[in-house]
Amino acid sequence: MITSIIFLMTLGCFFWLNTSKKAMLNTNTVLEQWFQSHLKLSKIIGSVLYVIALFLCTRYLGNTSGLLFWLISLMTLLSLVIMINPIKLINYKYLFVAFIISLTVELITIYAS
Repeated sequence: MITSIIFLMTLGCFFWLNTSKKAMLNTNTVLEQWFQSHLKLSKIIGSVLYVIALFLCTRYLGNTSGLLFWLISLMTLLSLVIMINPIKLINYKYLFVAFIISLTVELITIYAS
């Protein structure tokens, strides 16, 4: 569940980053070009992803700890995305592979105990 929450928040960060006018944006993929050409819709989708992640955090961890986890994760992910995106280290393939590995490890630890 934590992996899904972090994945949703990371996607929200990418949506919001690609709608920025001050950031150095990449236009390598079709998805990034779509984000940049549909600014309002991208911001709405990014905001909805943040709200869904907040709802899942509060349901899974409780109100206070879920909110704190969401805020700390949001600050961390925004910082990482802003620092790593200009050097083109983040690729959608790597993000998907990292999500699958993290989800597998999380499910193994949940069901093993």
